[in-house]
Amino acid sequence: MSRNTALASRPRLLIVHPYVAHLYGHMAEDFDIIRYWEADDGPAFLQREGKGIRALLSLGIEQIDDPFLAQLPDLELIAVVGAGYDGIDLSATYQRGILVTNAGDLHAADNADYAVGLMIAARRQIVAADGWVRSNRWFNEGRMPLSRSLRSCRAGIVGLGNIGGAVASRLTAFGIPVAWWGPRPRKTPYRYFDTLLALAEWSDTLFVSVRAHDDTRALIDAGVIHALGPEGLLINISRGSVVDQAALIDALRSGKLGQAALDVFEPEPAEADQWKHVPNALLSPHMAGATEDGRNALGMAAIENIRRLYRGERLVNIIPTDHIALGGA
Repeated sequence: MSRNTALASRPRLLIVHPYVAHLYGHMAEDFDIIRYWEADDGPAFLQREGKGIRALLSLGIEQIDDPFLAQLPDLELIAVVGAGYDGIDLSATYQRGILVTNAGDLHAADNADYAVGLMIAARRQIVAADGWVRSNRWFNEGRMPLSRSLRSCRAGIVGLGNIGGAVASRLTAFGIPVAWWGPRPRKTPYRYFDTLLALAEWSDTLFVSVRAHDDTRALIDAGVIHALGPEGLLINISRGSVVDQAALIDALRSGKLGQAALDVFEPEPAEADQWKHVPNALLSPHMAGATEDGRNALGMAAIENIRRLYRGERLVNIIPTDHIALGGA
């Protein structure tokens, strides 16, 4: 069989982002891979290549809207390598009968570990402690100023989905009181607040893990930030768009907010100059879910759903239609 005949006999899989290149070895024998990001003219490329493509592999951050989907008349599945899918227009996929799947709780543990790590690093001043030794301040000036004990913390979680729930279970192991707010109240072991503002007033550490969506843009606004207060710590592992970044920077500079630990920004990648003179901010380059084990597991889960599609089997971790509205991550 010639190479061209072999390619023609395999289903065509559209990949939007080069980040999943590490998965090629697992897909090369089964799929004819269509590399969208290499196209000089995206719409023209889709118009030429789009027919016959039933599955698309996405990171969830690329803009996949109705005009994009219109060029893929046979598309049945968008398999997201990860938990977030804020770049995908769920209304458009729903209207076209296209299913969207994600990682579910597959990498919630990695994200939650990192989020709690950010809390510990910020409250106990671990990064500053490293600098204290390296700059010889310990030798010249003696011990650092005291840091905050975790035992005195009260943690609020915005969005008690897979990641938020995993954060809550870890905080409970530390003996930290946990409460939460989300758009869909449900029975949990944790105290629920009817409003986000009330949760922020109760908390001194606020974890943001709500799903990014038009309805959650700038959800954490100046009012919420000020309610958290000058002793408060804001931790964002959601998306940068969920926090009013200008209000956050202003609050840190003015002392109206005590600390922030951020793994996500708006836009990304973040520019260092914007944060150069912002005090009490611990910054991380969108690394919460970025582990070698996790990346491979997420990719293989997405590929397995694509294989299930072609085998006519039930898919797993389908995004429910109620996530067209506000939802937790």
